[in-house]
Formats: sequence, structure tokens, C-alpha cells
Amino acid sequence: MDDTTLIWSITFFLTLPVILKYMLAFKGRSLYLQLRQHEREVETLACRLESIERETGAVNRAFTHVELQRRNAQIRFEIRQEELQKFPAKR
Repeated sequence: MDDTTLIWSITFFLTLPVILKYMLAFKGRSLYLQLRQHEREVETLACRLESIERETGAVNRAFTHVELQRRNAQIRFEIRQEELQKFPAKR
């Protein structure tokens, strides 16, 4: 093996780890940026879920309130019906 081939071989084997190190560093950085982006998306989705849960609770409370009002109206209607039946019908 002549000196030139030896120098090129040594250079190749010395630069190979450096190249791999930088490739891994850039890949690691891109993975880190993806992780941060996904974390932000998860936070956004968690906020949306919390908002939907609050809205669902408000709608359920509204349904309960409406059902209570319907029952009260039905009871008042029945009371008025009973009161009307107490009066004699005019002919």
C-alpha cells in the first residue's frame, strides 16, 4: 500500500465518525422539534377536550332545567284542570 492510499484510508476512517455524529445530531434535532410540535398539538387537543366537556356539562344542566320546568308546568296544568272541574259547567 502506498502512502497516498494509506492517507486516504486513514482520512476516511477518521471522518466517518464525525460525519455520523453530525448526521445523528441533525436527526436528533429534527426529532426533538417534532416532539415539541406534537406536545403543542396534544396541549391544544387537551384544551379542546376540556372546552367540550364544559359545554357538555352546560348543555346537560340546561336539559335538566328544561325538564324541571316541564314537570312544573305539567303539575300547574293538572292543578288548573282540577280547579276547572270543580266549577259547574254552564248550559
